Amino acid sequence: MPSKKKQHFVPQFYLKNFSKDGSTIGLFNISQRKKVRSAPLKSQCYKKYFYGRDPTIENVLSEFESAISSIFRKVLSVEKFPSGFPAATPKLHFRLCLFALTQHFRTEHMVSSLNEVTSGLARTVAKLHLERFNDSDLNPEDLDNVSAKIDHVSILAVALAFNNYLMLQDLKICLLKSVTEEKFITSDNPVVLYNQLFEGVGGFPKTALGQKGLQIFIPISPRMVILFYDSSTYESRFKKNGSVPLGAADVRCVNKLQWASALENIYFRAEEAPDADFPSDVSSLRRENLTRKNEMEASDKRARLVITSRNDIEIGLRLNFLKVRKEAVNWVEVNRRKVSRLPVLYRSKELERLDRELRDDFHRMMHD
Repeated sequence: MPSKKKQHFVPQFYLKNFSKDGSTIGLFNISQRKKVRSAPLKSQCYKKYFYGRDPTIENVLSEFESAISSIFRKVLSVEKFPSGFPAATPKLHFRLCLFALTQHFRTEHMVSSLNEVTSGLARTVAKLHLERFNDSDLNPEDLDNVSAKIDHVSILAVALAFNNYLMLQDLKICLLKSVTEEKFITSDNPVVLYNQLFEGVGGFPKTALGQKGLQIFIPISPRMVILFYDSSTYESRFKKNGSVPLGAADVRCVNKLQWASALENIYFRAEEAPDADFPSDVSSLRRENLTRKNEMEASDKRARLVITSRNDIEIGLRLNFLKVRKEAVNWVEVNRRKVSRLPVLYRSKELERLDRELRDDFHRMMHD
């Protein structure tokens, strides 16, 4: 079967939830500061052969999207999860976790980040080689121009998602509902990973999947957002299986996450967000670089550890319905020294073991 040339990295069924007529969508292009009230839906969030010419990945994602689309329709129709969720509905819980990760990993934003990480590592290795061997063939001034990329990196990104969804199994999931005139927006990078617990604490990646304090925000319509959160770090006021009503201030805070994390475009339902413009206070919060590099001396002091990771957004998030537990704040103070030297501060020992096992499995899969 020939592969589809136009391959979407944000599903059409998902963006239709923000469309007024099923064929157009409101769009705000960030770099041009340009608003389009009725952009063609089919022309959004795609690249030619984004997953390659082999149709396997595209077909797997299409089948999964069909199942998720049905779930979203049911959830949006009643504005709550089924009775007994998540214990009584393990398949639903599994699919939501898998959707969160596949959508997080499959975007153009993630592909750009992975290629930037690869280029950064190549430059670091070249510089270390020059320092150690004083290689006369290498010009130090040229090293900053070194770039590298992974062929078919989008396939690698999808593989990472399917390999790591179990890392979200311990997170609580709730629905957020706008009960004001303010409505939720989305973007070309709709799944936002955040960590309020470590706001203002620098020097390490804060949104690793096993990281203590992890939050994941996914708008699914102008009225509803799915939130994953670490319940050992945050306490939330929400009715079991129901939704949390959000006022205008909280909706604006959640929307600010989309403004800060989008790669190029913000999307909205035109008639419900007619005045969607680029908020002036968000400009300074957008990432200049998609990735960051930290170097530290290894424990034996004979080598350097280089950690390259995505550059997390930080917007000073404050939500009326979600509070950081005092014991979590105290935990950060007690473990502040660890923060500066460990790449991940896991939510539990079990999760740390699982992460190690999944990494080993992934490495074996990549080398088979």
